[in-house]
Amino acid sequence: RRIKDAGYAVAQVPNTEDELIGWMMERGRQIGVWAPGVLDKLVRKGNPILIPTETYMKWFEQKVPEAMRKDVIQRWGPPPGRFLVWENQAGEKFIVIPRIELGNVILLPQPLRGEAHDTSLVHDKLVPPPHNYLATYFWLQEGFKADALIHFGTHGTEFVLPGKGVGLSD
Repeated sequence: RRIKDAGYAVAQVPNTEDELIGWMMERGRQIGVWAPGVLDKLVRKGNPILIPTETYMKWFEQKVPEAMRKDVIQRWGPPPGRFLVWENQAGEKFIVIPRIELGNVILLPQPLRGEAHDTSLVHDKLVPPPHNYLATYFWLQEGFKADALIHFGTHGTEFVLPGKGVGLSD
């Protein structure tokens, strides 16, 4: 309730921990490539962000230096990649960002770096993040225009991205 007093438009908050966990399971969790039906259900009922491939490509080209783009594509394939990619009936592909919307405050699960498919990637400082990881942070900057970002947990995977072991950047 204090967050409303600070000027944030918080439309709805969970009343209990169980309610929050329910929301997370319904619309605020990562989904692996092995569960396309679950991803489709999230898209249709969970109100995620859908980033068109063209939008992601624009951000990818503007924000990621060419050499790093080549590394991402070599490791994860061309955009939009394979993780959290949904295709509509018209054949258009979208990167899906699960979220719990609370007004102008949102809760997002941190995107996976591919560790769901290869657990050795969790702390690998050389493997670039996949397209869905980049798209999430690009959307926070360009789409949501976040004023602040808070990571909850022991640590986020942003600390083990290539070149980030000793300091973060804008």
